[in-house]
Amino acid sequence: MLSTPWHALHLATSIRIVLTVLLLASFTARRRSIWPWADHVVFWGTNVAVAAFTAAILLEADDWFRVITPVLGVSLLVGIATFTARLWSSSEQAVPQEVPATV
Repeated sequence: MLSTPWHALHLATSIRIVLTVLLLASFTARRRSIWPWADHVVFWGTNVAVAAFTAAILLEADDWFRVITPVLGVSLLVGIATFTARLWSSSEQAVPQEVPATV
């Protein structure tokens, strides 16, 4: 079993890895035009919820979980729905973004 601080670290790491892989898989200009506001909801919702989750574990504030868990769950569901919609969009319509040249 993981101790409680390690549980929070594992949760945060797992969420970031899954969402990063999905974001990179859907990283084209056309695909990113599908629900562009959702990127901010996913980023802020998951990061604030994981930070609050970690604080609740460290401070042993069990009442916080009633607020934190739905925020984290909704953020993850928005992320999954957004990235699924982007990945289901036709790859023929997808136009790659221009990558700036590095000097």
